[in-house]
Amino acid sequence: MTRTRLGLAVAGVLALVTLVTPASHAETGSVGEAPEAGVPAHLDLAELTVANRQRRLEVDLVLDAVAPRRTSAYAIVAPVAGRRGPTFVVGWSQLRGEPDIDRGPIFVRIDGEGLTPVRCQGARVRPVPAQTAIRISVPQRCLGATAGTVRVDALTERSGGGDVDELGPVRVRRG
Repeated sequence: MTRTRLGLAVAGVLALVTLVTPASHAETGSVGEAPEAGVPAHLDLAELTVANRQRRLEVDLVLDAVAPRRTSAYAIVAPVAGRRGPTFVVGWSQLRGEPDIDRGPIFVRIDGEGLTPVRCQGARVRPVPAQTAIRISVPQRCLGATAGTVRVDALTERSGGGDVDELGPVRVRRG
């Protein structure tokens, strides 16, 4: 084979590998549990799935049922042991009478002074009733020093406060 043909063959193989390789690799993890007796379906966590991509942290909180006007479900995103950084609460809130938490999507940082709202373009939280899930997507840049390997826990809360169900932790490296 001549050098020109060999060069074209190598270039072709490299181009094919580039097209087939996924553009965004993610480290993923999940944990699940069977339905719990005595826990309302719209507050019963069935699965917590985390994809820690290079540019985004994606979390799915899967419940037995989603009632967007009655479900309050959150992901608690924290640095793993040995790393420094703030802890964040991201989720969907329908709590009434809570002065620090608005109804709808929330993204707050827990610090020494309580809950501080985080404003970050590109952060999304939305209920997906067809998949009985709350889907969370946060750019890594919004997590500051916490970005990288994270620990994610999930919880649901009833109106008036009080945890109903918890799931986790899931530890995931950044992809």
